[in-house]
Amino acid sequence: MADGLKIVFVVDDDDAAREATAFLLRAEGHRVESYARATEFLDAVADRDGCAVLDMHMPDLDGLEAARQLGLGRGSRLPVILVTGDVDLPERPLGIFDVLPKPLDDERLLASVERALADAR
Repeated sequence: MADGLKIVFVVDDDDAAREATAFLLRAEGHRVESYARATEFLDAVADRDGCAVLDMHMPDLDGLEAARQLGLGRGSRLPVILVTGDVDLPERPLGIFDVLPKPLDDERLLASVERALADAR
């Protein structure tokens, strides 16, 4: 069950993918904030608790760069789940909690989010 104090931040420039992911997470009882641009997410996250689901490829900042800026530039320890449609999934880069392929498998996403939220405690 979701932790009511933690937020799952969903960041994806694809409206349909972002809305579907947010809907699934809300249906499971999670508090969700969604953003179409990584820069908007970075401006909003500050010292908030939870985890982030970041798309790898976005026009303003890619998911890896957003995660780097989140950790290095802002000192956040927010667990980041990177989502990618790349055929060859990258190995989990340093500082990334998990890497999931697109299209997302609902059960795998939910399990990863639950682990990330537990890790954030």
